[in-house]
Amino acid sequence: MGRKKKIYLLNISKEDCIKFKKRSNEQHFFIGPWCKNNIDLLKENFNDTLNLYDRKKIKKYKKDISFLQENYEIILEIIIKNLNIIHKKKLNKKFWEILLSRWLFVWINHIYFRWDYIKKINKKFSLNNIVSNQINPNYAIPSNTLQAHNLCRVDEKWNELIFNQILSYQTKNKIKYIYLKNIDYKKNDFQILDFPKFSFFRKKSNLFLYKSELNFKTRLSIRNYYNSYSISFFSQKKIYGKIKSDFRKKFDNLLPKSNKNNFKEFLISILKYNLPKIFLENFKDLENLYLRSQWPQNVNYIITSYGQYYDELFKFYVANLTKNKKVKFCILQHGYGNLFPKSDFYNVYMDRKVSDIYLSWGNLKREKNKPLFYPRVTNSKIENFKYKKNRNILILSYSFSNTLITPPDGSLNGNSINQKNLFSLISFLNQIKFDLKKFIHIKNQKINVSKNFTDSLKKKFSFLKFESEKKSFLEVVNNFNFFIHIFFGTPFFECMALNKPSIIIYKDITHPPFDKKFYDYLKKFKKSKILFNNEKLAANFVKKNYYNLEKWWNGNELQKIRKDFCNDYCLYTDKYIDIFKKVFVRN
Repeated sequence: MGRKKKIYLLNISKEDCIKFKKRSNEQHFFIGPWCKNNIDLLKENFNDTLNLYDRKKIKKYKKDISFLQENYEIILEIIIKNLNIIHKKKLNKKFWEILLSRWLFVWINHIYFRWDYIKKINKKFSLNNIVSNQINPNYAIPSNTLQAHNLCRVDEKWNELIFNQILSYQTKNKIKYIYLKNIDYKKNDFQILDFPKFSFFRKKSNLFLYKSELNFKTRLSIRNYYNSYSISFFSQKKIYGKIKSDFRKKFDNLLPKSNKNNFKEFLISILKYNLPKIFLENFKDLENLYLRSQWPQNVNYIITSYGQYYDELFKFYVANLTKNKKVKFCILQHGYGNLFPKSDFYNVYMDRKVSDIYLSWGNLKREKNKPLFYPRVTNSKIENFKYKKNRNILILSYSFSNTLITPPDGSLNGNSINQKNLFSLISFLNQIKFDLKKFIHIKNQKINVSKNFTDSLKKKFSFLKFESEKKSFLEVVNNFNFFIHIFFGTPFFECMALNKPSIIIYKDITHPPFDKKFYDYLKKFKKSKILFNNEKLAANFVKKNYYNLEKWWNGNELQKIRKDFCNDYCLYTDKYIDIFKKVFVRN
């Protein structure tokens, strides 16, 4: 054991930090960079942070994934058993997994990496005092899956509460806390659900499209061939529900109890404070709402891209229709997750797990995979690139949540990654020639959660023009000649599919391990000057080639790489009905 340390769990003020330091000669550390968002602290000697997770250790990475999957299955079975008892049901695993999986796997992932983090700290340091807030454990109880995910990803108080609980559990309550504030539980007692109201496409059919990411023209064509069913209009329904202590107590009493100090037992010990109300207190309300809805019942296939994430009523509908395997649940790829199929839990692993058919953007062979096409660009006109004087340069930025840890398929430290991405962009922009500055626009992704990221760029580069975050990338793509990416996100794939000249400044800190084939493409991208690992090289390329983009981008070798890549990962086709015919049989 090392020297004694005082650990800060919260975003503390400079004044409080100085006050505590004067009290003792202990070493003072922030548990993570999210605790020192106060700019004044960066100027003091309080900016040490504990960063003990090395994601480059592939063996541990793979071991963690296996461990998380194992614990997911154990906890899922426990929850299913208890919910069936409480709700007096005999619903099978398939039913419950469609409802629960998205919340449960994300939650377990977030808890585990905090658990592992604290475990390493306890091994390395002798902890003396913890500076934190005292938070009511009911603060962790979400209304639904979406709220649960928001708590995990961006809520500092939730982050702090979980760390407190883990520290107490692992140290058997032997650690001393210094509480600054008492934080009670205050949340809205209602949640809003989409309710199917009217459908322009309502016809008896074996095919039901819902939040599918297929554009309107494509949906119309599919409708004409399949006579398909699709919901076009929704109303909104509120489900009211406060935390019911009797429900929570009954659920907790049914949980298996153990004196073992391990991760599984810790999960069980906090389940009653983390299970969303929609699955416990409000389950009957959800069921009644489903019975009043107008979901189509006589279908053979249900197709969605993202309805399985947070749409609780839709998930109940799917779970009810597919529980006896009479209806096939099909998930159309949403996002770029097919790049790392063995580690992307959200976009690939979980989607493949709960679906009967996984519809991918490209032709790569995967588990349950049926190759389809890239739905966002169908009916677009694809042609050789031609430089146009009235079009500009667009930089696609990307920022992450400031809280500690997103599970293996995301960032471990959003704050530090944002800083590195910011420094990378600053380095790039500092080297851009004066005559090109007037062309440069920047667009943040809608997922952007870091206002500081944008504000820092605005302050430093007055010449930058910012595109609205409210507009999708596809709404603005034709206004630009050239695209610069800092992340392998959806816009990069859209540029490849639409044949838009692009480069990417690639920093592997923002991505989990890719599949082998994608690494082969990275080498080809680098050779063809699509990919740069260095900001200076990227800037020099732009300075040299911006006025001669056609020669570079329309080159035979580059175009072959692009087309091969699109065939595997983001296939463009105007024969989408023919592809649908191969996957779905028409009645």
